[in-house]
Amino acid sequence: MRRLNMLRCLPGREAALEDRLGNAIRSVRAEPGCLGYDWFRVEGAADDARTRFLGISRWDDENAFEAHLQGMAFGDFLARERDAPCLAEPPQHLLLVDLAESR
Repeated sequence: MRRLNMLRCLPGREAALEDRLGNAIRSVRAEPGCLGYDWFRVEGAADDARTRFLGISRWDDENAFEAHLQGMAFGDFLARERDAPCLAEPPQHLLLVDLAESR
């Protein structure tokens, strides 16, 4: 299963969010059931492009993803966000369906 995660950062907090995501990437990739975990900063003409981040994660199954949400890396990310906010709005998480595999 694949998930698309979308974050919008507070202006001026981009470097702090990139640092948090960089730390999370290493930890999450080592979690059981994680097949891939990548984050990207959006570049573009829109005024707020640099404040947008997209993550693509792949998991063995829903149980592996749920375990990730209860895991240390995600908990640490949430704790740091409570202490020093970087996000301008709640994250968006979308389940992706591969059209080639769904037929």
